[in-house]
Amino acid sequence: MKKIESLIRTGIKSGMPASVAPMLCTLTKEVIQDDQYLYELKWDGYRIISSVQKGKVKMDSRSALNYTHKYPVVAKALAALKHDVVLDGEVVVFNEEGLPDFDALQLYDGHDTPLTYCLFDILWMDGYDLKKLPLTDRKEILRQLLKGNKILRYSESFDDGPALYEQVVQKNMEGIVAKMKDSPYIPGNRGDSWLKTPTRKRQEFVIGGWAE
Repeated sequence: MKKIESLIRTGIKSGMPASVAPMLCTLTKEVIQDDQYLYELKWDGYRIISSVQKGKVKMDSRSALNYTHKYPVVAKALAALKHDVVLDGEVVVFNEEGLPDFDALQLYDGHDTPLTYCLFDILWMDGYDLKKLPLTDRKEILRQLLKGNKILRYSESFDDGPALYEQVVQKNMEGIVAKMKDSPYIPGNRGDSWLKTPTRKRQEFVIGGWAE
């Protein structure tokens, strides 16, 4: 496999983007099994796009809110990468069984709860735009960048979608995502390149008033 420096140079030389809208998934009821796709776990956390430039970190939510102050442990780990990067992933709290715990993430106090940033894509690095590279190349760059990192976790990919989905159902996890191996990263796009198959649905409501 090519070294990370060689892979980066296959991108397009450009300045760091000021912001990036996350690429989105199309909802599916059934898992597609196709050799053109790879399969990843759908992490039960908060989607965060992070940028690091000269050690300065910015972490934006899916709606472009600045979350950097909320996750200081992750911000410190990002600054320690010693590279200028733009990354996409989900901040997750894992329970004692090693499974994502969304309720614990909502209660995260910034001190006592272990926090993990599960990263599944890299969009820009050290002066090169990587968004048009095939997903498999972007993931290889990301894998090499994060090797051995405990807080910044590389999100592994798998070949057998239905088998992964069955494991996810048994563990009561959120679902899986199928991604075309040669897909570019298209900010804000929701198409057939990325497909998500959930195992359950979670709805959130705002209660404006209540009386007995």
